[in-house]
Amino acid sequence: DASGTERNHGPERAGGGADEGEGEEGEVGMKQSLFIPGPLPGMNDYIGKGQRFKYNTDKKRWALTVGACIRSAKLQPVERAFIYWKWKEKNRRRDPDNFIAIGKKFILDALTTCGVLKGDGWDHIEGFWDTWEVSDEPGVLVIIEEEGR
Repeated sequence: DASGTERNHGPERAGGGADEGEGEEGEVGMKQSLFIPGPLPGMNDYIGKGQRFKYNTDKKRWALTVGACIRSAKLQPVERAFIYWKWKEKNRRRDPDNFIAIGKKFILDALTTCGVLKGDGWDHIEGFWDTWEVSDEPGVLVIIEEEGR
């Protein structure tokens, strides 16, 4: 785990919505999830001349798409979170770092704009855990675990 925090639980739950956990200080509280259909754009979609406007257009479009998924899943606000990402791609053509970087940025921005996260910086994100697989249903399953302080 790149966050430096040992984790002995993972993204066991699929679907959407919220579950209540123990919620004690320093322990996992509420666990929520949502699925965002894809494929999400990758970094290579924006590298090169003249792609700045494409990025701005796509960021707005994905903000609307992710916002609709957030509202549909009825996600509740959290103070601090550890976020699991299960990326699903149609095939192995794109490298994981390519689709994760931009996809994560668009999704975190939408989670913040919609009020699920207070921010996407150090004070509000405990860490991330990414996995990926080939799937007939591309997109990303996002699981948000509320963290105690």
